[in-house]
Amino acid sequence: MTNFRSYDQLTFTPSSKVTIISGPNACGKTNLLESLQLLAFSRSLRSASDTNLIKWGSDFCLVSADFNKAADSTLEISATLQIKNGRLIKTFRHNKIAQKALANIGALSLVYFSPENISLISGPPPARRRYLDAALSLVDKNYRYHLVKYFAALRQRNALLKNNHGINSEDIHHWDHKLAEPAVEIIKKRRQFIDWLNQELLANYRFFEPSTQSLNIQYLSSLPLLNGDLSTDQFRLFLQNSLNQDLKQRTTTIGPQRDDFSLSLNGRPLSLFGSRGEWRGVLLSLKALESEFIYRQKGTRPILLLDDVFSELDETRRAAIFQLIEKHQTLITTANQDSMKNLVKKGAEIFAIKKEYLTSPVVRQ
Repeated sequence: MTNFRSYDQLTFTPSSKVTIISGPNACGKTNLLESLQLLAFSRSLRSASDTNLIKWGSDFCLVSADFNKAADSTLEISATLQIKNGRLIKTFRHNKIAQKALANIGALSLVYFSPENISLISGPPPARRRYLDAALSLVDKNYRYHLVKYFAALRQRNALLKNNHGINSEDIHHWDHKLAEPAVEIIKKRRQFIDWLNQELLANYRFFEPSTQSLNIQYLSSLPLLNGDLSTDQFRLFLQNSLNQDLKQRTTTIGPQRDDFSLSLNGRPLSLFGSRGEWRGVLLSLKALESEFIYRQKGTRPILLLDDVFSELDETRRAAIFQLIEKHQTLITTANQDSMKNLVKKGAEIFAIKKEYLTSPVVRQ
C-alpha cells in the first residue's frame, strides 16, 4: 500500500494461517487491518469519511492485495482513493479490470472484531444495523443493490421534507414508491438473518456459560407488527400514515434506517442487566456466527481481523477465539506480545511495528 493512513509505502505478506502484528499503541497496527476493510467493503468501517484514509499531505492512496481463491486461482483486488478538485474519487480493480464500488463488495470476505464492537450490545441502533448490513452485504449482491437503492431514494424524500417552501404530495408519493420495493427486501433479509441467529446463538454462547437458560435476539421494526411478510403496498401505506409525523420532524421516521435489534439473556435485557463478561461472551458469539453465516452462504471461510481483543478477555473466552482461529486465516494486533505465546507455539508468525521505521514499519521477527 501507498500513502495509506500512517504509511508511506508497505509491502506485507502475512501467514496463510495466523499472523500476529505487535507494537505499541498508536503505531499503525489497526491501519493495516483497515486497509483490508477497504478492499472488502469498498469503504472503511472505522472512519466517517474515506478521505481520512489518505495520508496527511498526500492527494491519493493505493491498497492492493493478492488472494488465493482456489488452488489455481488468484484474485488481485486494488483500491485507489484520489482527491481531485476537492472531491474524493474511488477506483476499484479486480485483476486490473475496473469495478464499481458496489460490485467490489464481497469479493473478499472478512470479519472484523475489536473492543469497540461492544457497541453492538450497549451502543445506539446504528451499530447494530451496521452489523446486519455488513454480514448480508458480503454474501448477497441483491441486498447490496437494494440497500444502495433505498438510501438514494431516502435522501431525496428527506430533502423534500426539509423544504421550507412546502411540499408537493405527488413528489412525496413518487419517492414512497421508490422506497417500497428495496425497503421490503431489506427488512425481509434482515429478519431471515435474525431468525437464523436465534437458532444458533444459545448453543454457541453455552460454550462460555453452560447453565444459560435462554439467549434471544429480536428484530425491532419501526413499522407496526405484522403477521407474515411485508408487502410493498403495506409499506407505502405506512409511509402515507406517517407523513404528518415526518413533516414535523422533517425526516422519514419509519423504514429500515430506523430499525434495530435487541438481545435478552435469561429473559432480561442484556444491555441493562448483563455484566461486562456476559456482553463480551455474547459479542464473541455474534462474531463467530457472522463468520459461520458467511461460510455457509459462500462456501469459503472469511479472513478474521482481531484488533487488540485479547487484552479484555478471560481464559475461557480466549480459548473460544483460539478454537475459532483454527478454521481461518487470521490477522491479530496486540500491544502485548507475551499474551500470544500459545499461538506462537502453534506456528503463528509475528511481525513487529517499529515507530522509527516510517516507510516500511513491519519487520518479521
